[in-house]
Amino acid sequence: MKHAFEAGCPAPGALHLARDRFEKARELNPGYTDALAYLGYTLWRQGQLDEAAECLKKTLSLDSGQPLAHYFLGLVFRSQGRADLAVGEFQEAIRQDPENPAFHADLAKAFSMLRDYNAAMASMERASTLAPDDAEILKQSAQFYLDHLLRPDQALALANRVVALAPQDAQGLDLLGWASYLNRDSPGARAWLEKAIALQLELASAHYHLAVVLEHTGHRQEAWPHYLQAKDLDGGGYYGNRAADALERLAREDPEQRPAIERYLRF
Repeated sequence: MKHAFEAGCPAPGALHLARDRFEKARELNPGYTDALAYLGYTLWRQGQLDEAAECLKKTLSLDSGQPLAHYFLGLVFRSQGRADLAVGEFQEAIRQDPENPAFHADLAKAFSMLRDYNAAMASMERASTLAPDDAEILKQSAQFYLDHLLRPDQALALANRVVALAPQDAQGLDLLGWASYLNRDSPGARAWLEKAIALQLELASAHYHLAVVLEHTGHRQEAWPHYLQAKDLDGGGYYGNRAADALERLAREDPEQRPAIERYLRF
């Protein structure tokens, strides 16, 4: 099994239909543990963490040789903030299916929650080695390094590979732009980030990253509209909050732009 979800996981908008089908499959064949495992995954996607955990534990009580069930349970534990338990489930999934790159990538994220960054980097490197042509896995790897400010050179190499594989992927271009900036290539960063925004205007992270690049290269007047876009697009999320902080700072520090910034911020 190359990927975790080859069996065909439901899109977010169809989760209720998937849940209904997995429940019916389970009713028709109580011994069909695959359906029970995917029901647990669907419950996790719906945010019903306790129900998902119970469903997956039941799956494993019926058949402990289910790497996907261990993996899904690891996802649930990680969402609950129980990173130590998540690590154990991901490691068991890997023991049963060592060539699945998604298992290694999510193990890395659990290790990072425990601040075991050496183990996290080793797991993420294993994931990208197993899937050298999988843009999604490579994006996860690049994002991991960038989120934790670990090895920006490695993040840049991974992001370049993502863009080579998927040149119209706005998220990949955003990663490449931010990695370029962290590797002291501001002109390249600006070009990649502008391309990302042109492809996906609503990508809050790209607006925030472009604003940072513009501000730190002396283009404050061009920066604040992108901070504003990030704030509006991401609301109270990570990029939205950071953009709001930056806008408040710019309003304090730049008297000429303060009226315009404050008008949009609605202080």
